[in-house]
Amino acid sequence: MEPLLKKLGEVLGGKRYFLVLDDIWEENRNKLLELKSLIIRDENVGSRVIVTTRSENIAKFLTTKQPPYRLGVLDEDPSWSLFEKMAFEDGSQEVDYSTIVQTGKEIVKRCKGIPLAIKTIGNILHGIRSFFQDVEVDECGIVEKCKMHDLMHDLAVQVAGEECTTFFRHREGLQPHQNIQNLKLTNYGGVKLSTWLSSLTNLVELTLKGCAKFEHLVPLNQFKCLKHLILDNLVCLEYISNTKNVSEDLVGSTTTLLPSLELLVLCYLPNLKGWWRETDNHTSLPYYLPSLSKLEIRNCPKLTCMPLYPRLKGKLLLNKTSLKPLEETLRMRMMMSSNDGSVFPTAPSFSPLSKLECLYLIDIDDLECLPDSFKSLTCLSSLIIGGCPKLKDLCPGILHLSSLRHLQISKCEGLGDMLISDDYDFMWQSLNGTLQSLQLRKLPNIETVLSKGIQHLTSLQQLQVESCDDLTTIPEWIHNLKSLKCLELSDCPNLTSFPEGIRSLTTLNVLHIFKCPILLKRCKRNTGEDWDKISHIRLDLRPDPNKEEENENTKGCNLFNKFRLRNTRNQ
Repeated sequence: MEPLLKKLGEVLGGKRYFLVLDDIWEENRNKLLELKSLIIRDENVGSRVIVTTRSENIAKFLTTKQPPYRLGVLDEDPSWSLFEKMAFEDGSQEVDYSTIVQTGKEIVKRCKGIPLAIKTIGNILHGIRSFFQDVEVDECGIVEKCKMHDLMHDLAVQVAGEECTTFFRHREGLQPHQNIQNLKLTNYGGVKLSTWLSSLTNLVELTLKGCAKFEHLVPLNQFKCLKHLILDNLVCLEYISNTKNVSEDLVGSTTTLLPSLELLVLCYLPNLKGWWRETDNHTSLPYYLPSLSKLEIRNCPKLTCMPLYPRLKGKLLLNKTSLKPLEETLRMRMMMSSNDGSVFPTAPSFSPLSKLECLYLIDIDDLECLPDSFKSLTCLSSLIIGGCPKLKDLCPGILHLSSLRHLQISKCEGLGDMLISDDYDFMWQSLNGTLQSLQLRKLPNIETVLSKGIQHLTSLQQLQVESCDDLTTIPEWIHNLKSLKCLELSDCPNLTSFPEGIRSLTTLNVLHIFKCPILLKRCKRNTGEDWDKISHIRLDLRPDPNKEEENENTKGCNLFNKFRLRNTRNQ
């Protein structure tokens, strides 16, 4: 504000002037005081300043002698006349625009007779393509990205939120270029998508997020180029496709769906039941996604059936959803043999999910054991299981995971008996040679000591035990873990001591101890009961008992110094 006042002083100093300050919206009191001083400074010499604003507070604050003047608005007919001149070619209603005329009148009503709003929206509507801005095209002229004009987006959300039928006609007029490759639609309030979406046959990425009233998408058979499909927070979506005949969504064969799709994310779709409304969504479907390499399903508790995904390569994440689609995918090989290879056009040696590398099973209520069909997961290197209350056994599935390097188990109370039982030595032995990292978290049923079977994991390099309240002892057999490099113990309040066997772990170079109060005291440098057992290892202690002692000593020294200085001053 100060640079403005200075500049105006230079230009207008000593002159009589008429100044218009348009659309003042800043309600900061200090800035308004500076502005008001400008308004009244040369008022006595005949200068005048007009301020326009949409804020009643600003208008009253800046008023000097007369009350603010409130501009009138246009009646319905003049409003529509102005809109026509702005929105239609030469002010006439062309036949090509007849589908949006009724919508235009609805928009004019919402402008409430304000000329500026009518002219602005009318100009935007003048050309259909001007709905979209920041259009990005590739070297061939193909549209890759675009966005809707902010004003039109806000208007569209407002109208759709009230389910105006005229908006749906208007929505058909928002059709982008058919070569667009990336489309993201957020917080749209309509019940269904426009029919023009089916014409976007070059789409590569499609994201729908926060569209609270969507019930289904459009038929999917035309999206032959689609590689990424993300559906997020669509609370009313019950089915992906609403086609009456499943074959309408299939491409090139009787089994293939979305042939180019590589990434599929289904997140927070609480009412999603299945892929197609007209099929039996409780039985296996002989349809699959041939190119899908990464799949994430989060918070879709009702989803029990979908197209199969046998060619995943990277990560499969299942969180708060049913295990059934995974089980059906793993059974594809059996389904193929029972149909003489006619259902799925794959090689005889094909094994579903044989290239999957990472599997997350989080909060899966219907997981009771790892099935024998896990034998297909020959490349699986990482398995993370958490919050599965009915899981009681990792067998027989885990016995087939010949490439498993990382295993994490957390918050699975039903696994307690299995993990501490001596009857499962064979399971741990089957993991030896490949398993390098084992994490056990929040397993309240682990009592006093760890399972003896863990001692067979001579290839193990990292062992983490967290939030196991009943764990009291690190067993003596820990010396058998000849490859162990990192040991982390966290939130185990009853863990009392280290065994003598930890001395012989020459490969162990990092020991983390967090929030294990009894054990931390025993690890105190030089004086702790277990110090001589672990003094050769790099320690990460939190809270560090050594620093606490140093702090106590420092406090003592400070107190002594204060006392000495005070006595000196008294003398």
